[in-house]
Amino acid sequence: MNAPGVRRRRVARHPLAGAWAVGALCCALVLAGCSQDGGAAPGPAPSTGQDASGAPGPSTPEPSPARDAGPDLPDVDRTDPEQVAAAFVLGFVHRAPDDPTVREYLRLIEPFTTERLLTELRESTEEWCDRSCREERERGVRVSADAITPAISAEAPRTEDEVWVQVTYEMAWSWPGGGDSMPAGTSLKLVRADGTWRVDRRTTAG
Repeated sequence: MNAPGVRRRRVARHPLAGAWAVGALCCALVLAGCSQDGGAAPGPAPSTGQDASGAPGPSTPEPSPARDAGPDLPDVDRTDPEQVAAAFVLGFVHRAPDDPTVREYLRLIEPFTTERLLTELRESTEEWCDRSCREERERGVRVSADAITPAISAEAPRTEDEVWVQVTYEMAWSWPGGGDSMPAGTSLKLVRADGTWRVDRRTTAG
């Protein structure tokens, strides 16, 4: 079945031009106080509590709270590249204050991602929850991708086992008493092996 909240559309334009860059994912993925590529999340003002010296303490390993189930990942037909692309974005964007680690998103996207891309993302993601990350968690900021819309352009580069999928969505932040959102998007290259599709590359503009 199709993923809940996922809309499909067909477009007839080149996948790497124009609307392919609806919001840069690298700029929009502001997750748990810092994005995959850097940046600060919107939200309520942080608390002013700090030690007597006023200096931040050293980063420490994250605690291990009860495991959060993460977003409700849909039943995904992995023979359908659009469904796989949408599920990847849903997991990639997810951040919650009760995530076991800052790498929780890797667990969520693993079923839809090649080992090559997983390794690349794992090596580029810090293991520690730094000061800004801890502040975002204390403020209860959650991040999600809503209104996910995958599309394969009629002009998209495609072979029997490779295809580019454009995904647009609404990046949503929520916290106790408030929230915010903005449009975002990314282009994903999927490859097929053993009859199923996985994301192998992502590109963004900006």
